[in-house]
Amino acid sequence: MVQAHSSPLLSTPAFAPEHLVGDLEQLALILTQSLDAVQTKSWARPTEKHGAGWTMHETLAHVTATAELYLQTIEKALTGERFTRVNVTRRYELPALQKEDISARHHLPPTQLLEQLAQALRQTAQLIPMLSNVDLMRPTAIAFFDRPPTIIELIGTQLVHPAITHAQQLTAAAGRPPLWNTYVPDFLQRNLTRLFQMLTFLYWRERERDLHATVNYDIQGPAGGQWTLTLTPQGAYADKGHVERPTLTIWHPGAEAMCSCFTKESSLRRALVLGRMRFRGDLRLVQRLYDLFEPA
Repeated sequence: MVQAHSSPLLSTPAFAPEHLVGDLEQLALILTQSLDAVQTKSWARPTEKHGAGWTMHETLAHVTATAELYLQTIEKALTGERFTRVNVTRRYELPALQKEDISARHHLPPTQLLEQLAQALRQTAQLIPMLSNVDLMRPTAIAFFDRPPTIIELIGTQLVHPAITHAQQLTAAAGRPPLWNTYVPDFLQRNLTRLFQMLTFLYWRERERDLHATVNYDIQGPAGGQWTLTLTPQGAYADKGHVERPTLTIWHPGAEAMCSCFTKESSLRRALVLGRMRFRGDLRLVQRLYDLFEPA
């Protein structure tokens, strides 16, 4: 299995430096082109039903702040400097940090936030060619997840955070489909691999302390593939391919359907009714699964 310290992660196409660079630059362009034309009034609308959730502007402020935070964390990890901005050590403290970051940017227009977001992504892309394999596998100072992600994992998460985690929130209030509907298959597939790797340090072990489970994902379509998550009391691990006799197998007709379920844009019940998800195995686990990987 792929673990935080294992070199096979570096040979995975999704984490190959040239693909990380290209995808960061591509995502910066996608975000700028997709969101720059959003009408001003849409930015003040909430992103969830019945007026709940952040507004689109608040979501963009959060995504921008997080991209900048990840870039600064990587830079500090490379120099060995203490980074006081990531002094948060408990995941339940994250909402307060997020609220603070959003509040600090509430006065900035969306165009400026987009510029700052694209700049953070491009700065990371410019940094990657200067990093050795040892640099890429160096742990960062982020201590509020199940384990500190490595630099290469944090770069992957800097992509996944806007590209998948908040891709629906960044367009919903404007009446547009999620951003993942616009991605070319190779780009989306690489980000799914990064998503599964991100889940290994987002895992909430304390919510299921005695859990031993393997989850096979079978995602159809040109951006699909097969992935496995292994969940243990020691942590979570991700790999491409399937294992025999898994605890649970989850099937999606396409990558877009998987993204909808992961981000809770589509409820489990709705996905099952519409045929956008099928499962075989532990019913309790499928009902609980995505709660085990919530960021906060």
